[in-house]
Amino acid sequence: MARWNAPDILEIRVPRDSSMQREEAFRRIVERAIGVAVPLDRFSPWSLKNINKKLFDEKEKHGLIYRLGDAELEDEDHNKIRFQSHIPDADLFGGAATESAAKGLLEHNSTYNHQRVIWLKLPVSGLDVEISTLIGARSDNEVVFSRHQNSRGIDYVTRQLRVFSKS
Repeated sequence: MARWNAPDILEIRVPRDSSMQREEAFRRIVERAIGVAVPLDRFSPWSLKNINKKLFDEKEKHGLIYRLGDAELEDEDHNKIRFQSHIPDADLFGGAATESAAKGLLEHNSTYNHQRVIWLKLPVSGLDVEISTLIGARSDNEVVFSRHQNSRGIDYVTRQLRVFSKS
């Protein structure tokens, strides 16, 4: 499915699959279908790497909006460091040791490859359930929703990512 998310995002949604080839095939089908009407070369991917870092840096400030789960960072020498919580969707950086280790890596020019972000239930914003996402799973601009999600939930996450990309 493709959808224009005003004012500036063309979303291409494909079903998540264990086969990357099948995912790519779905993506190519969608791109071919819309490519006739919309020149896709006018768009550039929205890299979310900096947003992941901002979410880490501001996690205490926004503790009512989200918590962070599993993460993978990469240092200057391309060594990959993975942080995984014992309990799925737990607050990975709630402990001082894990937070200190990640902060040390980021202070020495490491970058985020991917980050699990759990968007907390926020009835005031119309979010009635937690939404677990993986940001940057296979590419810088990919957001994977762990469970089936309605359009309201997807829009909520997209709005939050926009806010964090501009602040």
